[in-house]
Amino acid sequence: MSFYVKAFLFPLIWAVAVPFVTLGQSDSTMIDPRDGQTYRIREIEGVVWMLENLNLETTLSYGVPDTIKAVKPDFQARWYHMNEIDSVCPPGWRLPYLDDWIGYFDYLSRLTGGSYQLKAIPAEYRLTEFNQYFDLFENGNPLEIRGVGIYQGEEFLFAPVSADYWIADLKTRKESEKRHFKMIKKSYPGTAHIHLYNEHTHIHSHKHHLNPHKPAEIRRFMCRCIREND
Repeated sequence: MSFYVKAFLFPLIWAVAVPFVTLGQSDSTMIDPRDGQTYRIREIEGVVWMLENLNLETTLSYGVPDTIKAVKPDFQARWYHMNEIDSVCPPGWRLPYLDDWIGYFDYLSRLTGGSYQLKAIPAEYRLTEFNQYFDLFENGNPLEIRGVGIYQGEEFLFAPVSADYWIADLKTRKESEKRHFKMIKKSYPGTAHIHLYNEHTHIHSHKHHLNPHKPAEIRRFMCRCIREND
């Protein structure tokens, strides 16, 4: 779904980035029954997130390239094609919705004494200027997100301060508007994703890099799954 929301952080206490201080976090693990892999998990504001990138091998997914293994030997991830993301999470888990990411950013702002406002603008959700108050990739960030890059076609694009994840589309226009976000442009089901950058983290949906007739432009993103409500 293509629509923009722009968010500016305003400092309440600090004007520079500060270290993360967790608020009563407790970690545990889950096992993916499909391949036996174990993932650390953490509850944040009532949402249970995987602390590690999904690493299930699928027909269309790509693994960590050798160039990254050489500099990040413990980095775990696979990059998934849009055609498989509906079923890529383990049973009882799903991709995050927009609201899940917004809740995470709200949690980060409280950790650092910042806040943000949302303003509707055309074409996507956009949250900017985080770098003035905290570093999304700093050691100790609550989701333990690490920058690495994306696959475009067969080429891996390395970017040490960026991470890109698939997200679940909002189910209906009514559901979106109930959350006070208007879907201004055409929705592209199954293509919503988040680009995490300190300067301009944004969530949007589009098809220009998913055209099967242009394989060199097709991108694959990582997945973080969250537990479905019981």
